[in-house]
Amino acid sequence: MFQKLSRDSWVLIAFSSLRKLTDVFVGSFLVAYIMRLATNDIVAVSIFRLMEYWVLGFGSIFIAYLCKAYNKVFIFGLHLVAYVVLMAALIILGDNVIEQLFFIGALYGAVEVFYSFPFNLMLTEKIAPHQMARFISIKSAWRNAVSIIAPTVLGIFITIGSFVDMARVMLVIICIEFGLLFMLGRSRHCDSCPIDFRGFTRRIMRFPVIRHMFLGEGLRGFADLIGTTVTMYTIYLFHTDLNLGFFTTAFAICTVLVSAVYSHYSQRRYFTFVTQICVLMLLAGIGAFCVSPDRITFLMYNFVYATAMNIVYHICDAVMFNLGQSHMVTNNYKSEYLTLREISFCTGRWVALVALLYIGVYGGVQLLRWGVLLMGGAIVLAAQISVAVSRHMRER
Repeated sequence: MFQKLSRDSWVLIAFSSLRKLTDVFVGSFLVAYIMRLATNDIVAVSIFRLMEYWVLGFGSIFIAYLCKAYNKVFIFGLHLVAYVVLMAALIILGDNVIEQLFFIGALYGAVEVFYSFPFNLMLTEKIAPHQMARFISIKSAWRNAVSIIAPTVLGIFITIGSFVDMARVMLVIICIEFGLLFMLGRSRHCDSCPIDFRGFTRRIMRFPVIRHMFLGEGLRGFADLIGTTVTMYTIYLFHTDLNLGFFTTAFAICTVLVSAVYSHYSQRRYFTFVTQICVLMLLAGIGAFCVSPDRITFLMYNFVYATAMNIVYHICDAVMFNLGQSHMVTNNYKSEYLTLREISFCTGRWVALVALLYIGVYGGVQLLRWGVLLMGGAIVLAAQISVAVSRHMRER
């Protein structure tokens, strides 16, 4: 029988759910906005994302030092300040945002690093290992429940109004998140020692399973650009932000149902079986899309992405966080572990974005489906690595 989640767990779920609103706005509709304004949209989106992930990767080192020295809840709250600056920049720049892609990408990267690193660190301290998989699946269900309505509403609002008007609405969401900060309890674990990457490197050499996990995270980072590629293909096939909202909402319903069911069968002993089923679904959906890219196979791919891909990510996240709570990492090296994990993840993203830049300059939109094939292969390999790491932890 599962134990009830703590209040801090539900506050983190609330933060994650509200974060989904801003992710849809910036992650999908800002990308679509840039594509409309740019002459070479693939290059423009790649530049935006490269700056975002460059700040996210290297910024994690700086945030790790802060989280070792100061209250993590306070550091986490700084992402709201960065987001206010980002929204103000979008409102002021308007259509001129296309001329400031490096600046906007760096700002969004700052929002990401102040949010994701302290959030993940608090998660490893507030969620017990035996509840991690259930917490992640419930969090995903709530995030996608929010996204059932949000994409359609945002698509309609942007189509009727303007992207800048929607940026003003996002400021209201930031105010709600600020109120939630006061409900989040102080992290119980206090780091008494400074950041020590040299000491953690010795642990990596002692436990090869940590290196395997970082390799898997790099592959996951490479596959993480599937979402951006899906957004591009949606625009090319359906042409409007309104349709982007409708289809995102439809597949979000699938994700909610799958996450809700999986939350009841999220014990680690099921990881191997569930992962293999999802891998077969991914191979079938991605393969069909790459062989014959049309609207039907595109929708098939999106269904696989909303179901099998999300479950694989649940499992990979749970294994990654559980390893961070194991004796192989220990409390003293959680910040170092999550920092190198973030750098591994971003390295995979950079490789994928360089490939997208090449496609934008020398290829064309038709080549995007082959990028999807490579990304699908990467997530399949990452899933197998996570299963192996999970099995290793159970055996010790």
